[in-house]
Amino acid sequence: MPSTDLRHLCGRIGELYTALITIGQMATEVNRYGYEVVSSEGDRISVKTTETMGAGGYVSFNPNTLNLADRIVILRINTDEMQIEMLLYASVAEAEPLFTPVDGKGRCSLPFSKLVWEGPA
Repeated sequence: MPSTDLRHLCGRIGELYTALITIGQMATEVNRYGYEVVSSEGDRISVKTTETMGAGGYVSFNPNTLNLADRIVILRINTDEMQIEMLLYASVAEAEPLFTPVDGKGRCSLPFSKLVWEGPA
């Protein structure tokens, strides 16, 4: 089965992992706009999980709902080493300067090349 078929499962694993490390809980609604996890301190966290290897990857955000989150977590599931790697754990304000506009519809992305990257190229 291609990894793209498992995208939803990877996303849920990332959300659960984030809830565990923040001693929080997953949002009460599935497909909640803006955030997926609420930390024990009350921070609303937008979680992005990927399997993309290398600095050429990116994650997309909708700025219309990003204001509903307080923090952003970007995780990568490393299937070669069977581990979850944290690429970013930052406030929305800290992450926004890293965003790149995608189209005229307001969507933006955060390229992995703008993150501290220690993985393979």
